[in-house]
Amino acid sequence: MTARRGEGFEAPELQASEPIRAAAQQLRVGVEGRVSIAAVARGAAMSERNFLRRFKKEIGVTPTEFVLRLRLLKACDMLIQTELPADKIARRTGLSSGDRLAKLFKRHLAMTPTGYRHSERERLADTTSGNPRGIAEGEARDD
Repeated sequence: MTARRGEGFEAPELQASEPIRAAAQQLRVGVEGRVSIAAVARGAAMSERNFLRRFKKEIGVTPTEFVLRLRLLKACDMLIQTELPADKIARRTGLSSGDRLAKLFKRHLAMTPTGYRHSERERLADTTSGNPRGIAEGEARDD
């Protein structure tokens, strides 16, 4: 899983059937709270088993993995854009605790939430200052 927006995560939704697209949107809207896959399946007028099968086939991941990825994306955004501690971010994104957030970050991004915050802020600072990462001052001259 990549944490950057628009890297293929939304693309499968565009080709999905209308009931599955609507279900994915419902999952997006409710991502910060408790998510009931059974309720989403009922909303899509499908049995839970059929819904799980079709969602995985059309979107490429299970609804549970879809929600987890949405929560991680939201956590990534909040780590970059706020000064909130990881534990608060975890609770605000529906991940329950800072420990769970840290475990998910290590599994999916191979770093801690704090490490992600620092590296992404540094990367963003380098790109906004016009100095691409890895180019030391003075090396970029066209002499």
